[in-house]
Order: sequence, then C-alpha cells, then structure tokens
Amino acid sequence: ATATNCDIYMGGVAGVNYGEISGSTVDNANVYIGGRNVYAGGIVGHNARGFINDVRVENCFMEVESIADTNAGLVAGKISLGNTKKCVVADSEISVSATNSAYVGGIAGKVVNNLVEQCLIDNCSINAGGNRAYVGGVVGEGGSTIRHTSLNAISVSASGAARTAAGGF
Repeated sequence: ATATNCDIYMGGVAGVNYGEISGSTVDNANVYIGGRNVYAGGIVGHNARGFINDVRVENCFMEVESIADTNAGLVAGKISLGNTKKCVVADSEISVSATNSAYVGGIAGKVVNNLVEQCLIDNCSINAGGNRAYVGGVVGEGGSTIRHTSLNAISVSASGAARTAAGGF
C-alpha cells in the first residue's frame, strides 16, 4: 500500500484493535508500505487498549517507508495500554526508512503502559533509519514492563542523522 498524504494503520489481522486478538497466525507474508505517518505490524497496526494473546508471525518480510514518523513491529506498530502475551515471531525481517522518527521492534515499535510477557523472537532482523531511529529486539521505545521474553539469533541495527538507539530488548 502506498499513500503519500495519509496516516496508515496496517496489520495482517487489523489496522486498529480495541478488543482482543488471540490465536492468530500470519505466515509467509511480504508487505511493502509507504505513507506519511505509518503504524504497521504483522498482526495489528495500532493496538489501542486491546489485548494480544497467543499470536504467531513467521516467515514474514515487512518494508516501510515514511515521509514523517513510523511505528512498526513484527507483531504491532504501536501498543497503547492492554497486555501482550505469548507472541512468537520467527524467521522474519522488518526494515524501516522514515524521514523523521522510526520506532521499530521485534514485538512493537512503540509501547505505552503495556505488559509484554512470555514472548519469543527467533531468527529475526530488525532495521531502521531516520532522522531519529529507535530500534529494539522487543520494542523500539517503551514505557512498559517486559518479562519472561526471549531473544534468539536476532540482528538489530539503527542509523540516523540526529539520534539513534539500538538494543537487544
């Protein structure tokens, strides 16, 4: 999908979630997204006060280009409130290029007031570039609790003109 002057909310199951997503799998998907402000995830673009439980993202490739800000993750672009439990992300890659800020993670790009637990990120590549790039194996930027979550064979990279941060979690 490409829309240059629109905010885009895109996910394999839902663009925006206010309820519960559970027992869902996205497998063998190739996704290319371009727009102004982009919220992109393998399962949901923006999880707003919803719950994500027992989901899988496998063999997926996601490429995002934004002329403003991007929140992107292999499960959710942005997570606000709620809980995220028992997610498995395997053999997948996400690559983001944003003019302004890029928040990118194996589970979510940005997490606010959320519990992330019992998740596994295995054999994944997580990359971002922008004026400001925040990249993590689990979350790019977070104000949340992460517990009982494992990373195995991941690659994380960030590049930016003004500010960058990259880390395993």
